[in-house]
Amino acid sequence: PPPPLSRQIALALVCNSNVNRSLEGHRILKEKGFERVWSYGVGSKVRLPGIRGPNVYMFGTPFEAMQRDLENKNYNWYKDRGILDMLDRDAKVKKAPRRWQDEKRRNFDLIIAYDIRAYNLLIEEFESSRGQLGCHPVHIIGWYVEDKYYEAREASETLYKFICKLHSFEDWQTKIPSLVDSFYEEARKIEVQYRVCFTS
Repeated sequence: PPPPLSRQIALALVCNSNVNRSLEGHRILKEKGFERVWSYGVGSKVRLPGIRGPNVYMFGTPFEAMQRDLENKNYNWYKDRGILDMLDRDAKVKKAPRRWQDEKRRNFDLIIAYDIRAYNLLIEEFESSRGQLGCHPVHIIGWYVEDKYYEAREASETLYKFICKLHSFEDWQTKIPSLVDSFYEEARKIEVQYRVCFTS
């Protein structure tokens, strides 16, 4: 079982559109009882695969509305590719995708970015805030998972094991560099980057 709420790490999961990788991680942790988890995208808009080009939505568009839109366009095409199932899963986790740049909350303990663009944006943001620095450490991990439905499902199991391992240590912040190394092994040697930043 997860630790009491007061001991849970405040965790943000970040990818591009907040519909697949970060949402699948959010889903499994929520189902396992971790409540201090939030997920975001860093793209300008939400993009989903389409028949003649991507389907583009604004952040904040409910997942159920996206699902209805795609069902009306071509139910079988989107069903066969797992996109409707993905949106159905997403709607059970939260109402709509959220954009990191629009989020006011910043007091996370750990942020996991699922691609290099998201990781670099996070680092740049925290580094550019040096003049407003506080003493709260934010551990940022860049973990590059391919943006496919089944890749995200497999990655979520690795994420869950890693988060459980972190919570097994009272002093997880001092253990995290070595735990990141083990995370690299668990993640099938997918590239992993790590940085500590500070915020107020």
